[in-house]
Amino acid sequence: MIVAIYLIGLFFLYLYLRSVEKRYESLYVIAYNFVIVALIFLLNSLNGSDGGSFWEALVTSIYRAPEAMTFQGDTDGISPQGVFVMFTASVLTLGAVVYLFFYQAIMRCVIRLRIFKSKEVYVICGFKDDAQALINDIIKDAPRNPIVFIDEEIQESPEEIDEQPIRGALLVGKDFISKLNKKKQYTFVLLPTFNNNNITLLKKLDEIGSQIPNIKVTAFLDNVLMRHMDLRYANIDAYLVSKEGLIIRTFMQNHLPIKMLINKDLCVTKKHVKVAKRPLYIGIIGFNALSEEFLLASYENSGIEVKNSTEWGLKAIIFDEDRKVKRAELLQDIPYFRKEEGINFSKSCPGTEKFYDKLEADAGDFDQLFISLGSTEKNIKMALRLIRMYHRLGNEYKRPQIIIVLHDRANGSIRLLADEKDVFFLQDNVSLYSYEDLVCRRIDNAAKILHKQYSKESQVDEKWSQIGTFLQQSNRAVIWDMPNKKAMLDSSELSIMTDEEKEIAYWKMAKYEHRRWNAFHYTHGWTLLPVSELSDEEVAQFKTKHPKEKRHICLVPWDELDDLPQSKPGIIKKFDYDNVKRLFESKE
Repeated sequence: MIVAIYLIGLFFLYLYLRSVEKRYESLYVIAYNFVIVALIFLLNSLNGSDGGSFWEALVTSIYRAPEAMTFQGDTDGISPQGVFVMFTASVLTLGAVVYLFFYQAIMRCVIRLRIFKSKEVYVICGFKDDAQALINDIIKDAPRNPIVFIDEEIQESPEEIDEQPIRGALLVGKDFISKLNKKKQYTFVLLPTFNNNNITLLKKLDEIGSQIPNIKVTAFLDNVLMRHMDLRYANIDAYLVSKEGLIIRTFMQNHLPIKMLINKDLCVTKKHVKVAKRPLYIGIIGFNALSEEFLLASYENSGIEVKNSTEWGLKAIIFDEDRKVKRAELLQDIPYFRKEEGINFSKSCPGTEKFYDKLEADAGDFDQLFISLGSTEKNIKMALRLIRMYHRLGNEYKRPQIIIVLHDRANGSIRLLADEKDVFFLQDNVSLYSYEDLVCRRIDNAAKILHKQYSKESQVDEKWSQIGTFLQQSNRAVIWDMPNKKAMLDSSELSIMTDEEKEIAYWKMAKYEHRRWNAFHYTHGWTLLPVSELSDEEVAQFKTKHPKEKRHICLVPWDELDDLPQSKPGIIKKFDYDNVKRLFESKE
């Protein structure tokens, strides 16, 4: 009976240990076996005839248990089943102790063996806390894949370090990069670092990639650099991201402007396609890199047609104490916003009386309020003030989404606001590093397939790695926008639509796709290239852009596209139409 109870308990213990950090497993095993052995001695003592109180028996049992578990005590009077359990407990405890004290050495050997046997190796480079979060997620989804870690903060070689600085990965020196094996595939993840140091590593990996073909690199770069520089790495499969872009994209996948307008009954359906009654209205409190990315991503995702208006589908007001400088920098990077009347910087600084007056005046119009004042504490305090304001105003003013940036874990603040409706947190910390986004790269893989389709249709044979980061981002933007299109035109309605109705709907969606394409270019610093500035040779060859100047002739309203030089009449519009039709008629 006692053997069955022990084994059942052991079974449930190991089930529980699947959710426990590896470094604590040994402690749980030792504790469980100690309790079992002590109980055996206690029960045997209480059933014996040597007398004594319960407490004396308990103390004696606790004293004898460690001796028995280390093969030093006697087992006189213990039943054969009890002896078997104690022996098993001793063996498991001995193994747990060895594992506990030699865990790092064991893991180094295990990972080295996996590197030797595996065809694919993950290489993580960055700061320890960031890397540990990503490594934990990799282990959860791909536990057998070998991982090595290059610590950005450690200058000396691994041999001079007394202990392993990270769990689940093998520490290697930076010279590991120059010792890659041609027969293996390497997936590098270059996490955020200071001063764009990842640019140096990307260049080095690109040089190595000319000799070792199987190198994939996901690298974090500065967000402004990502939007305004066209980088090329011809010898590696590079996926370049920014921390701000990853945070905002993840949030916006679940809070698309078009879906917010639909949920608030601010859309009507015209010929099966959604049209907004008014633009989405957002307020941005504190303008920094993350706030700017939120603004630009919102602009890119709000190309929906507005009813009875030529307005864009987004209206934004920005509050920042350094308004003049921030506005000048934004307009320098995004020249088109000089013409965009819906995006404005308020003269009222956050926290001033005029600031709160403006918020109250527009309280019923805001759909989102984005708070990023530089610190978690300031952001939480501002959010609480806004929540109190809306409570005071009453139910007449429906509260917008309040989006709070957290730079720390801030569990207490999250619990404080957990019961508040329409309050959302953006975690600007290690929680954003995931296996799905940075290693699997699902969006990137879909964008590559799209590029192949474009290349086939245009009969241009350009490899993905050779087209530059701007065009790569452009392809990814098409994939990211698919939920927008599917929200605007419900695919389930296609089965009941006539061919004529489908044709009308597809052309309306093609117009939206052109607006989205324009927005993508504008938010990456592009402007209009007048046809009059094209040379005769460029017109004859149907050239459409000056990439170095970031100017394109197609950055015009939909109705003006037919007036542009093109190889066939209407071919530019047809390109957008074909993209939309392919999306809605795809069997995938």
